[in-house]
Amino acid sequence: MNKDLERLIKYIRKEDVAVFIGSGFSFKAGAPHVCDIIEAILKEGGESFTSENKNKNLREVSESFVEYCDSRNDLVTLLGKLFDFEVKDTSDQELLRKIPHIKTIFTTNYDTLIENAYPQVERVVITSNEGSSYTDEKKVNIYKVHGDITTLNSPDGIIITESDYQNYFTSGRYELIWETLKLAFSKKHMLFIGYSLEDDNIIDIIKTVRNCIGASMKGMFLVAPGLSDNKAGQLRANHVAYIDAYADEILSTVIASIKDNVADDVRHNDVCKDTFDKFVELNADVFSTIRKTEEGNVIEKVEVKNGQKREDTIQFTVPVDMKECIEQYHFNDKITVIGSSIQVPAYKISADRMINFSHYVNGIKFNSKEDISCLYVAPVINKHETKLKMPATKFAEPVIVVKYAQNNVAHIDIETPICYIKFEIHLGENKIYDVSSRIESKDTYTSNSDALKWIDALIAMSKKDQVVKIDGIDFKVNHTNKKAIAEYKKIKDYYSTIRDIENETDITFTTYNQYSESNYLNALYVYHYLTGKGFTRDVPKNARLTFVIDTRNENNMPIEKFKTDTFVMIKCDPLGSVELNGKQFTIPYRTTAYMDCYADKITALNEFEYEIVMQDAKTSYLTWCSDTMPKQEGNTLNFGNKRVK
Repeated sequence: MNKDLERLIKYIRKEDVAVFIGSGFSFKAGAPHVCDIIEAILKEGGESFTSENKNKNLREVSESFVEYCDSRNDLVTLLGKLFDFEVKDTSDQELLRKIPHIKTIFTTNYDTLIENAYPQVERVVITSNEGSSYTDEKKVNIYKVHGDITTLNSPDGIIITESDYQNYFTSGRYELIWETLKLAFSKKHMLFIGYSLEDDNIIDIIKTVRNCIGASMKGMFLVAPGLSDNKAGQLRANHVAYIDAYADEILSTVIASIKDNVADDVRHNDVCKDTFDKFVELNADVFSTIRKTEEGNVIEKVEVKNGQKREDTIQFTVPVDMKECIEQYHFNDKITVIGSSIQVPAYKISADRMINFSHYVNGIKFNSKEDISCLYVAPVINKHETKLKMPATKFAEPVIVVKYAQNNVAHIDIETPICYIKFEIHLGENKIYDVSSRIESKDTYTSNSDALKWIDALIAMSKKDQVVKIDGIDFKVNHTNKKAIAEYKKIKDYYSTIRDIENETDITFTTYNQYSESNYLNALYVYHYLTGKGFTRDVPKNARLTFVIDTRNENNMPIEKFKTDTFVMIKCDPLGSVELNGKQFTIPYRTTAYMDCYADKITALNEFEYEIVMQDAKTSYLTWCSDTMPKQEGNTLNFGNKRVK
């Protein structure tokens, strides 16, 4: 890229450029060129007038025509006709509007194409001193340096004749515009577009301004295609950098550069938030949420305007070894699919391993390597909502489905309220040749009634010949999975206990922890403590009770009894705090009764003490939870529970 162009773009990005526009900028739209105006004036004047003035420039010809007609009216009428043209291509004006960084525009053009490109609420047009009082720094201020067709019928409405130019710098009508122009040259870098230097007016303006403000003038740039060396030298002599290009080429290049840098510019306060917001809206139909910090601005969210599409583009370069891992689906991590809690495999790349990185939203670069910590590369994902159906049980419930492919395996992951159902379809020669499935329980769930509904569905789904329908695909169960059914029934008992706690007590849970053996046991403790009921549990395999008997204590059972008899063994111990679904419950005591125990092993420790190992012959034991230790009254144990009337 040309050095001068690089400097120009840098200044524009910082909102440090004003634009000076000539007639060439309107040519594509159908506006008359300087040559066209001269030709029309000569034709209107006739043959003798033409022969006398054919080698003159516009202001000279105009001056002569006014003298020839002895009036300005004919010139005004002619200009009115010339500028009453059919508007064609206004793409250059639209490109200029898409650069909100430029808020000050001067033009010598008589047409209204520039202001028409901007909505009225976004711009202020100044054609005389009177209009100068209406400038607005939040809007685009367009200064019509030579007036325009809207002022044709006003006294001295436009600057076009030699006399007009001679009086321009001294006339009071344009004094404030002239002062603004001089100030702009000292405050902003100036970009000239649409000037071919066929007219001397722009050079005259530059020279006059330079004479007024001297060395304090900032940089000047002129864009025009194919200027001669002589004209380029003339520009250099007046300290104007020449860029050989068409206006649309330069404006498009500027926009492209801003797209790549505007997010960083707003982060670093190099461009104001209003300009940033306007640019991304005009050029990408997006808007963002920005938070100010001491270090700069943080772009927190990027969204598209209603009804517009969002296209995210990510470009990055990684070492060859990473490329091979990605291409061969050698994933090393997982990501959660947005709008669900389903996780899919992904390859995690830390930012420090990337060579480069760019993230675009509708063509605007919002992130580079410095803005991220890592990148995840995952298979193409299709996520949608549908219904899982089992016609045999009349079951039909909404689910979230995520589909993706990996190494010739099609994955269908289904999210239900309590679990994930994952199907793997192995493909070969365009035919399905193997289908497998597995269930992964969630750690938590949000509705216990839904949980009960879905656990019944999983039980049904585990039985032979059951048909599961999802997205038009039928999955048939080939055999009954007794092990899975047994596990699901335990889970159902847990859900049922939670339901009973909420229905029979004043307890309501807001979240629910998934089934585990410890969670289930805690649920039983809480329910039976709150209701004053006991419960039975299966005796764990190889469960033993071990204790020591001292025969010197007359209250203890004789050792011989343990060898021959069976007993009810009752154990009472403090339970304390029990957690269930995020709530804490204090249960002072837990009493366990083993109903048919016999001595499996008796070991003499010394002359008086024996270690006895008891085993329960029954398959279950009883448990009570209470506020106080149980008291024996005859052959009865009384449990005190202040919560139960």
